[in-house]
Formats: sequence, structure tokens, C-alpha cells
Amino acid sequence: MYMLGAIGPDCDPTISENPHVFHALGEVNFGSVRVQFGVCRVKRPFFEPSSTHDRDYVLVKVKRFSCNYRDKAALLVNLEQHPSSVLPFGSEFVGEVVDAGSNVTELSVGDRVMPE
Repeated sequence: MYMLGAIGPDCDPTISENPHVFHALGEVNFGSVRVQFGVCRVKRPFFEPSSTHDRDYVLVKVKRFSCNYRDKAALLVNLEQHPSSVLPFGSEFVGEVVDAGSNVTELSVGDRVMPE
């Protein structure tokens, strides 16, 4: 599983506390701030459809996302507060349900979804 991430200015993505950067994509200017992006290998989230925690939820694989002014503002604040981290980016997306909790009746595995 992979994640698009903004790489903090003090981050060394090769050390064990950080996700492994699979592929650096380059830098983007956000005003006067240059932000490096990369695709990071991450573990699939643990999801157990019958567990108390997950039975009312679905697990979604993000297929496409967009970025807006709010994403940019949140990213800049998070990079300032967590300069040694790899941070996920983007909040608006479309995806596909890959698992569903046992109480979920309106969605099924394979359904295409977007957040509201």
C-alpha cells in the first residue's frame, strides 16, 4: 500500500521511524515554501469487520484526490509542527470500498464512494 506524502524539511525518510520513501516526486512551491513530495510505502490499516471498533465503518481505497486551499494551509501548519515527518496530503477524494463492517448495509465491497 502506498501513500502520497509531503516530506518534512528535517525528515530523513530512510531511517526506521519514518515510512520508507518509495519514489521521490519532486518539489512544489507553496508561496515562499518549497515542499518535497514522495510516494511512501505504508502498512494496510487493520480492519476487522466484526470488531466493536470497525463494525459500523467501511475501509476505502483512495483512487483519486484533489487539493484545495484548506489542504495547503493544513499541510504548511503540519510541516512546521512536524518537520521530521512524512505527512499525508489531500482531503477530497473518490475511492472504492475494500471491506465493510458487519453492521454496514448501505455499502458493499466494490462500491465507488466519495466523502460528504
